[in-house]
Amino acid sequence: MSFVLVHSKEEFKAIIRKPWFTSIMLVALIVNVLNWALLVYKLEPSDLPIFLHYNIYLGIDRIGTWYFLYLMPLSGTVIFLTNLFIAMFLFYRERVMSIMTVLLTLGAEMTLVVSSVLILLKNLSL
Repeated sequence: MSFVLVHSKEEFKAIIRKPWFTSIMLVALIVNVLNWALLVYKLEPSDLPIFLHYNIYLGIDRIGTWYFLYLMPLSGTVIFLTNLFIAMFLFYRERVMSIMTVLLTLGAEMTLVVSSVLILLKNLSL
């Protein structure tokens, strides 16, 4: 078994031509770009510490500097790229796993956007 992502340009084109694959990954990419744009637009550099994590049981449990909030969209980008390569690798080997990887990528990106919005709202409200 070789660990080549795709064996030829034709295989790559066949994967990209699948509408379910490209549409879901495109939506995940748009959600990731939206996450970056939201933080770039709303987050202002400050010397004051901001809230980085909120828990419904304990309240605010992590405070830090403003640029640590960029770890959320950065981790979303890493998740997107990693899962894109995994899904392309699994496309002809395990089609179901490839579909699940693509869907989980979209779910992870949406979760990160919701987390970013809620953290920004918590920081702006107090």
